[in-house]
Amino acid sequence: MLVYFSAENFRSIKEEIALDMRTAPRLRRYSHHVARPVSKEKQLSVLKGGVVYGANASGKSNLVKALKFVQNSVLTSHKAQNGIKSEPFKLTETINEESKFYIEFTSFDERYGYGFSLDKENVTNEYLYLLSNKKQVCIYERTYDSHSDSYEITSQIDEFIFVGPEDPSEQDKFNEAQISEFLLLIKYTANNSLFISEAIDKNLEKKIPLIRHLVTPMFYFFKYKLTVIFPDTSYGGITRDVREHNDEKPEYAELLNRFDTGVSGVSSEEVDPNSLPDAMVEAAEQKLKARNFVPMEYKGVRYGFEYDKSDNLLISKVVTSRKISESKTVTFDLEEESDGTCRLLDLLPAISSRRRNTPEAGKVYVIDEFDRSLHPNISKDLISLFFNGGATHDEDQLIVTTHESNLLDNELLRRDEIWFVQKEDDQSSILYSLNDYNERFDKDLRKAYLSGTYGAVPFIMTDYERD
Repeated sequence: MLVYFSAENFRSIKEEIALDMRTAPRLRRYSHHVARPVSKEKQLSVLKGGVVYGANASGKSNLVKALKFVQNSVLTSHKAQNGIKSEPFKLTETINEESKFYIEFTSFDERYGYGFSLDKENVTNEYLYLLSNKKQVCIYERTYDSHSDSYEITSQIDEFIFVGPEDPSEQDKFNEAQISEFLLLIKYTANNSLFISEAIDKNLEKKIPLIRHLVTPMFYFFKYKLTVIFPDTSYGGITRDVREHNDEKPEYAELLNRFDTGVSGVSSEEVDPNSLPDAMVEAAEQKLKARNFVPMEYKGVRYGFEYDKSDNLLISKVVTSRKISESKTVTFDLEEESDGTCRLLDLLPAISSRRRNTPEAGKVYVIDEFDRSLHPNISKDLISLFFNGGATHDEDQLIVTTHESNLLDNELLRRDEIWFVQKEDDQSSILYSLNDYNERFDKDLRKAYLSGTYGAVPFIMTDYERD
C-alpha cells in the first residue's frame, strides 16, 4: 500500500508537497476505510482511499505525473538512452535543476522508504530504508560528489543480519563478501540511472541474496502493485480478463448493467492474424518472448496476444452485446461503445471481486480525472462500491483526482481522505488536507468547497476585471 509520497521541484510543484495516506489522529469514522498492512507494525494504519480536488491547471495531474515519473524511473531508467531527466519548475528567474521524490509503501509485510534526487545530468542521491522494524535500517544510500564525479555509499546492511530473514541458512549468506559486492555494485551504477533499475535489469536478485530479500520486494511494488490511470489510459488486461472467464457470467457485464449502459454481456472473440497489420503482429510476437500476454490497440479496438498450449498465436478482442429480444443479441466492438462505457471498463478492475484472492490483490490504483465521461451518480457509486461493496481486497487502495463535487459527502468519505491542490500566485502548486480545517461531521462540504471556503477553485474574472 502507498503510505506517503512527496515531490519537490517537478513541473508545477515548486516547494515540497506531500500526500500522506496515514490516518489522522483521533479520527475514528469509517474504520473499514482503514487497513493495517504490516502485521508487525500494529500502530501503522493506512487509508484505503483519497480524493484530490483542484481547479483546472492547479496541478492535480502533476501530482499523479510525479508518482508515475517515479514508477517509470524505477522500472525503465536503465533503458533510457540518455538517462532519466528531471522536469523542474520553470516559472522562476533562476531554475533549480534538482528534483526530489520520496515514497513510503508496504510490500511483503514490510514498510520501505525510497527516494531519489536528480538534475539534468545525474542522479544526485538515491536511498532505500527498511522501516518496519523497531529501528530504521539504511539498506543503502548513494550520494553524488561532483568534485570526484563519483558516489559516496553509506549502509547499515550488516544490521539486517539481525532483523532480516528468520531462516538461518539465508542469514548465513549475508556474509562480509556478499555485503561488499552489494555495495560495490551500488557505487558503480551509472550516473544517470537508478541502482534499483539496473539491479533488476541485470538479474542481480538471482545472484545476490541481499538483493532478493531487500530490493526485489520494492521493485515488485512498482511493477505489479502500483497502477496509474490517466484520462487516455486503456486497461489492456480487459481482453485477458474476459477471455479467461468466458464460461461464466462476466462480472464486468453485471457492473456495466448496474450503471444502466444497456450492455447485457461482455465476451471475447478470436481474431484472424491476417486481418491485422504484419508489423503489429510481429511486434506482439517479439514482446511475447518476455511476457505471457500482450495487449495492443489498433483503430480503437483492443486486442490481446498470447500463445495457447500448443504455442500457436492466439489473438482475441473484447466485444459487448445487447439483447433485442429474449432469443437474439447484437454484438458491438468497443470502438462502437460510448466514451463513458469504455471509461467504465478501464475503471472496473478497481472494484472487481475477481482479483480478491489472486496475486493481483492488494493493488494501488491512482486515477487522474476519475470522473471523465462519467455521470455524477456513477462516479459516486463507484467510490461507494470500492469502500462498501465487499468485493475489493482489504489492502486495495483507490486515489483519484476529480472535479466531481458530489463526492464531497461526509456520508461517503472521511475528512482525511479529501485533499485539495491550490495554484499560488507564482503559479506553483500546493497540496493540503480537508482535515486541516477540522470541520464538523454535519458540514455541507460540497457547498463550502464550491463557495471557495477551502480554496482550490477557479477565480473567474468578470469582463470588468479583465479591463
